[in-house]
Amino acid sequence: MKLSVIFTLFLLVVVPSFGQVYEPKQKVTKKYYLMTINATNWFKAFQHCRYLGMQLVSISSQEENDRIVKQIQDEGHGDKEFWTSATKLNDDKTYYWMGNGELVTYFNWAAGRPDNLLLGGVYENCIHIIHKWAGDGNAYYWNDATCNRDFHFICEQERIEYEYCLNQQPF
Repeated sequence: MKLSVIFTLFLLVVVPSFGQVYEPKQKVTKKYYLMTINATNWFKAFQHCRYLGMQLVSISSQEENDRIVKQIQDEGHGDKEFWTSATKLNDDKTYYWMGNGELVTYFNWAAGRPDNLLLGGVYENCIHIIHKWAGDGNAYYWNDATCNRDFHFICEQERIEYEYCLNQQPF
């Protein structure tokens, strides 16, 4: 115990006095889990991800969208449709990512979408990823759908990676 106290004092007092401190840098990455056993509605998909300690996927860039599409293809699920956490249930006008609460600013709509159809007295308020054949190959787009439709879904988990670097501080 005495040795650990001395070592701690050394790290807190002596090392900084030489101008060197190890500071952690952190990088947040996302890991995606394709839920493909049973298709379900948006509400159950959202709840299931939360039950697992994750979020229904939020996509903020073309790069992130491409990573998800690649994973869908690599895992052999190109014929399936997947819920995202995007919805406009709050005001029927503005899409938000319910996974992180942020405004949706990046979109990857299919042609003519969103069309906000009224189906069975319910508007299309939730966004899912669809696979369509485009003239030049496989393409994945977003579509608006009624939230009570059954699709597969993608949960995401944020992971924090730490990197320790030597920070030179002046004497």
